[in-house]
This record gives sequence, C-alpha cells and structure tokens, in this order.
Amino acid sequence: MRFSILGPLIAQADDGSPLALARPSQRGTLAVLLLHASQPASKTLLIDALWGDNPPGDADTALRVRMRDVRRALAGSDRIATHPAGYQILIRPGELDADDFLGFTSRGRTALDSGHAEDAARLLDQACRLWRDPPLADVPDTPISRGAATALLEQLRATREWLMDARLALGQHHELLSQIRAVVAADPLSEHPHVQLMLALYRCGQKVAALDAYSRLRELTSREFGQDPGPEASEMLRHILDDSPELDYRPRALAVGTSPRPGWTPVRQLPAPPPDFTGRVLAIEALARRMPGASVAATVLTGPPGAGKTALAVKAAHLAADSFADGQLFVNLGGWREPRMPLEILGQLLRSLGIPAGSVPDALGECAALYRSMLAGRRVLVVADDAAAAAQVRPLLPGTPGATVLVTASCRLPDLEGAQHIEIGPLSDAEAMAMLSRIAGEERLRAEPDAAAAVLTACVGLPLALRIAGGRLVAAPAKRVAELAAELGPQPTPGLPPRRLRTALAVGDLSVAGRLDDAWQALRPDARLALWLLAHAHQDSCPDWLVGAVAGGSPTVVNELADACLIHQDSITGMYTLAPLVASFALAQPAPPSGTVRRWSSPAAYRPQWTGLAVLGTPRAATGS
Repeated sequence: MRFSILGPLIAQADDGSPLALARPSQRGTLAVLLLHASQPASKTLLIDALWGDNPPGDADTALRVRMRDVRRALAGSDRIATHPAGYQILIRPGELDADDFLGFTSRGRTALDSGHAEDAARLLDQACRLWRDPPLADVPDTPISRGAATALLEQLRATREWLMDARLALGQHHELLSQIRAVVAADPLSEHPHVQLMLALYRCGQKVAALDAYSRLRELTSREFGQDPGPEASEMLRHILDDSPELDYRPRALAVGTSPRPGWTPVRQLPAPPPDFTGRVLAIEALARRMPGASVAATVLTGPPGAGKTALAVKAAHLAADSFADGQLFVNLGGWREPRMPLEILGQLLRSLGIPAGSVPDALGECAALYRSMLAGRRVLVVADDAAAAAQVRPLLPGTPGATVLVTASCRLPDLEGAQHIEIGPLSDAEAMAMLSRIAGEERLRAEPDAAAAVLTACVGLPLALRIAGGRLVAAPAKRVAELAAELGPQPTPGLPPRRLRTALAVGDLSVAGRLDDAWQALRPDARLALWLLAHAHQDSCPDWLVGAVAGGSPTVVNELADACLIHQDSITGMYTLAPLVASFALAQPAPPSGTVRRWSSPAAYRPQWTGLAVLGTPRAATGS
C-alpha cells in the first residue's frame, strides 16, 4: 500500500488503485493513525484527536466504529492492530510519504554536514518534491492534526533552507537569487535566508547589494526584537567587508579517476533508432499526443511478432526526447521466453538513477516507493520493452504527472489500469518497398521489379521479415533479387510455404520463425490447437462462429489468440483474419495428438454453409513444400 499525507490524504492499494475514503470521518481517523504510525496511539489520544472537546457519549464505542470503517476502507487488509493501549496502523518502509520525506531530509542533512554537497542536493531535492499541497489539506481540522501539519511545514521550511545551502555550495548562486529573495519576502523574520541572500549577492559581484541586505535585516531585528542580527549574519557581514577568500566559490577538486555528480544527472539510455525505420506516421502522431501527458501516462504498443514494436517505441522516444529533459530510461522485460520479475526490473532502474547497488531495497514495495520518489516531479520517459504481463509494468508507473511509460508487449495488457493501447499492423505496400529499398538499395530493386514485388509479397509487410530479406541481399552482393524471391516463393497466396519459413526468413540472430515460436510456446495447449485448426482451414477470413468452433466454444481461447495478436477481428465486419506468416508457422507445426482434436458429429454443428475444415474429422500431418 501507499499513503500520502503531504497534501490531500491519499491511500492506494498495492496495485496503485486508489482506496475509497469518501467520508471525512474515515479520512480524519486514518490521518491520526498515520501521524502516530511509529507507536500505538492510546484511546485517550485518539478520542482527543478526533473529537476534541466534544467527544460522543460512548466514546469507546464510537472509536471502535471508526476503526471498523477504516479497516473496510483499506480493502480488508489487516493493517490496523489493536493494542491494550489503543490502536496502531502498520506501515512498512516506503509506504508513507512523510516517512520518505523525513528519511531523505535526514540523509541529505548528514551529507551536507559531511561536505558532500552533490549528494545533499539530490536527497534534499527528492524530499521537497514529495510535497503536493499543505499537509492533510482535506482532513477535518482538529488541534492535533493542525499541530502535526505545522510541524511538517516547519520541517519543510528547514529542508528547503538546507537545499539552498547545498546548491550554494555547488556554485548555483546566480540561479538561486530570485528564489532566496522570494523566501526572504515570505518569511522576513527568519535570519538564515538573509544570510544566504548576502552570500549569493556577494558571489554574483553585488557587494553593495549584499551590504544593503544586511542593513535591511538589522532594521527589521531592531524594530521587532530590539537587537542586532545574530552571530551568523554578523560573521557574514565581517567576511563581506574584508572580501574574505572564504566567501569565494571554489569547485571541489576531484580525485583522479572520478567525475562530478550533480544533484540530478539526466539518464539517456535509449538505443539508437533503426536506420531503416520507415512509415508508422499515424502511430507516431498518436504517441506524440500521449507524451508527455498532463497526468501519469502509460501507452502499450502491441502487434504480431516481428511487427516492429520496439523499433517504433525507440523512434517515437527519440522524437519526444526534448519533452523529457530529465532523462529517458530503457529496460527489457524479457518477453514470454525469459520474463523478468518486477523486483529485478526496479533494481536495474534504481541503479540507473544513481542509487548504489547496496542501497536498493530487497522488498518490492520499498523498491517501488523509492523509484516513485526518484521520479517525482521529473520529466522522464521510461521505455519498457517486451512485457509479458501487466504485473511487470505496474510497479514502473510513476506516482506523479510528468513521467511517461511506453510499453511494448508480446500481447495486449487489458488489465493494466489507465493505459492506452495502440495495435501495430503490417506496413503498407509503399512503406514496405521504401524500407526494403533503404536496406538493399533502390537501384538494385528497380532493376528487378517483378522479383522485388515477389519478395514484398512473401514478407507481407512485416518489418522483421523485410529486414531479414534486405539483410540477405546486403550479405550477398552478387545475389539476384530473383534468386531470393525463388527461395521465398513464389506461391499463389501471400506467406511462405510452411517448411521454408524457418530457413528462408532468417539471417544471423534474426528469425521470423524464432519470434513466432516464442508466441506459440506461450499459448496454452487448447489455444495452440485452435490456431493450428484455423491455419488448416486455409481461409482468407473466418466468421466469429467458426473461430468459436475451433476454440471449442471457449471465449477464453479466442481472447488469448486475439490478445497475442495472432488473430485479428475486423471491427466493422466482425470477421477474423490470420496473418499469412502466422498461418505458415502454424501449418509447419506437428499435427496435434488425435486425442486432443475436437470432433463434431456433423458440419451442421457449427454452420452448414461452411465445408472447408475437413481436418477436424481426421488429423493429418502438416503440409509443406
């Protein structure tokens, strides 16, 4: 779970979905428990905090009712423990933003006192970015909640002062001038911001203005307190009058073999976009509208194996890089063959963001909380490539707007909340020709137009197939396009003869059959059988009743094939199509065992006007050439 009190009260389940806290009484009770999460809160304290001077007649019963309501709001999780003294909410590390704030602040102050200004600036900035509004902004106002909010705000004020100290130590006096002036104007009786202003002005070459800042502070303290400013301001005045070298900014000398570490170093992990990337104009425009969004955005690119999802994601990410000045992260989720666990993925991302390996938490919840804290308020694009399940992606979703997650997936992820899904189909004929020309050379294809057309027909607009075909031509400069076309076909219908698929469209470590095999192995046995039967129907398109028939009447099987993008349903006609290369692959698979083939007593069991599925009656070996 995740709880936030540095602003309006928010409670989230483990999957990031909000928990309903509709009534003020629920929010007020949960807020008091969170403010005293470190130890049990006595019944007396809770009653005073919730009702003040006007407790109900039977306060103990009313308190038990309040606790029952909060337990229900927390989705039945066993988070509220009953103690002899009272009640306590159980909070794990990384689940409460106030704890994160105090933790970052403590570590930042320690780094500042130790002379590590870079680390201090990073940690204190992370602490400040956790704030959204005045704390407990939507919680009923009581003396205890008011006092807790005041204490948190006072800590925030000190944290911001220390952050400016760290940034001044890093030589950022020019950038801080206007910010320090705003702090002095908002809280003129706080002396330390006046001292920071004097230092920043002096370092900016404005010695007279720095002395004038001291004079204004002296007038204020004399009027309000009847005394001169304190020793810190007096010492700063003396250094300025003496032009003390101690006030000059001197970059810290680096040890040999080290490099400076700023408070935040933008990470640029995107791989280079494929040089032969072609087309996808509409998809790129759709992604551009989604990145960056006003709210946390997740977009999932799906499509059949080899459709170029990763290439499109990387290309779109590079085009949008200027909108994500704080960095772009890239992580491979492993796909169906070697899916990676969320904890491993988060660990990689945290190390990329500068967290030492020894400081990465061992628990998934703590890892996810630290990851969200690192990205809070940042403009960061996270490209998560080759997801196999929504569970891999959920922990990667940032908790605040500004960051965007772009996912490529082996299948649709309908259970990823709030995500937009974009399905990628084959390239158009013009786009396919343009891509093949970029790889193999336009003149070479123009010299043999019929053969080039035959190659395009065999590749059926699949970018991976086109890249392999072009690569085979590049690898053999003396090879005629007609020779490659003869290896790939010809055949009367698009797609390769089944037994040529594994050898004809493979070069190096690229293989269309290899990608399709990953998708095939990920299917459950009944879904594999349905796909095998559809391929043996040899139909350009199939009605929904036929797809339902080969699926044994199971909507789950149909959905599994559709989610894996192995079959596609036309939104207007409702007809299903099987991609030619998918059909070729399925035809090359061994016939299912006879005990697994579904049988019907007559064709009328599914539709009398259809007679093309003779294989349903008797299994036979897959045909080939």
